[in-house]
Amino acid sequence: MGIEGEWCIPTSDVSEIGLHGERRATAAQCAELAAKLGLLGCTKLHAGYRAHRLQQGRYRVTAQIDAHVVQACVVTLEPVDSDLTLSINVEFWPPDHIEAHDADASSAGAEVDDQNAWVEVSQTDAPEPIVHGRIDLGRLVFEEVSAGLDPYPRRADAAFNWKDPRDTGDTPHPFAGLIRLKPKN
Repeated sequence: MGIEGEWCIPTSDVSEIGLHGERRATAAQCAELAAKLGLLGCTKLHAGYRAHRLQQGRYRVTAQIDAHVVQACVVTLEPVDSDLTLSINVEFWPPDHIEAHDADASSAGAEVDDQNAWVEVSQTDAPEPIVHGRIDLGRLVFEEVSAGLDPYPRRADAAFNWKDPRDTGDTPHPFAGLIRLKPKN
């Protein structure tokens, strides 16, 4: 089974001084993560986390993620190893607090700054929901690893040396006729 839904932190486990812990993915969890993300492999996935209580039934979770993944090179399709070090800093709120926050955020828009110019009000990251008294750390880790992957992994020695097999070398350059149009100085 994957880390999503399994790497949960019950809010009842977070004491007044907070909760510190770590999770390490099993080989099966690493294999499932690799399959879901289209990777050739994942040999390590570790998350060290801290959860702290905030006011109004809210929590802040910070985590450091370390992963080793293997992707296919976009040029040669050979394996490309990557070490990822990622961070999470997210607040978790009860769902009804999020709905109120979303309503407030949609009514906010722009305001006037010191020079009477309209500026867009920046919103902070949206809080995540606490579902059935649990904080789903696994889902956040999965999303962060997914976002942290190199979209175009390439081996250092990879070169694209493709030549059209139909090209016999007799074909003139497609822009060769433009040379005649160039003004002579």
